[in-house]
Amino acid sequence: MMKRITDILANVPVREVWGDIDRMVAGLQYDSRRVGANEAFIAIRGFRVDGHRFIGEAYRRGCRVFFVEEPQSLKEATQIVLSDTRRALPCWQKISTTGWSTT
Repeated sequence: MMKRITDILANVPVREVWGDIDRMVAGLQYDSRRVGANEAFIAIRGFRVDGHRFIGEAYRRGCRVFFVEEPQSLKEATQIVLSDTRRALPCWQKISTTGWSTT
């Protein structure tokens, strides 16, 4: 089931958007090893690892939609810049309970 990025952003405080916000995605992933071409990657800052380090890997796997705190230089990608990607996760809980995975 594909969802438009604008629908995913309901109740999410967005700082800025780079790229096409009308793209469709099939799911949300915060593990770059599992992200697919039709999914969005959420770059989360951890206590030991920063998910922004794996944006390049997700991009090479075909991902073109990214939720980030720091925009990257990526061709043909949509980047939704948030103040804190971790704090946005609960906003997407409803999506994950209606058939989407947020892993």
